[in-house]
Amino acid sequence: MSFSFRFLAGAVLLSACAAPLAPPPVLVESESPVLRREAAAVFPAGGAAEPLRLEEKISESIESLAADGTAGAYKVNYVLSFRWRGESRKISLEQIVSVDESRYLAGIRARAEAAERLRSEALRQARYILARLQ
Repeated sequence: MSFSFRFLAGAVLLSACAAPLAPPPVLVESESPVLRREAAAVFPAGGAAEPLRLEEKISESIESLAADGTAGAYKVNYVLSFRWRGESRKISLEQIVSVDESRYLAGIRARAEAAERLRSEALRQARYILARLQ
């Protein structure tokens, strides 16, 4: 039993040292300038770049109400759709954001920041998916 444990620990150590999968070079296409800019920072560009078509949808809904009937939390939904080499994929993420309606602008900023975090995470996931598809 201790032999298999040592072997497993060695396998985990070796896999942790392996180089991460590199995505292929792409030419990012999107109607959203923010999405294009963020994707350009995540995906490599190069001479043999193939087009990567990105679309995003951000929505929010009230998740819970405070005692006074105002929104206590919002659910921010983010969907990243992408098309590359004829394959289409979607990544859907969500985050709950607690808000205090008496601080209206702070709540708006908190929901916008959640959408930015979700965009970044979705782009990282898309990068991994493209690296696996190549």
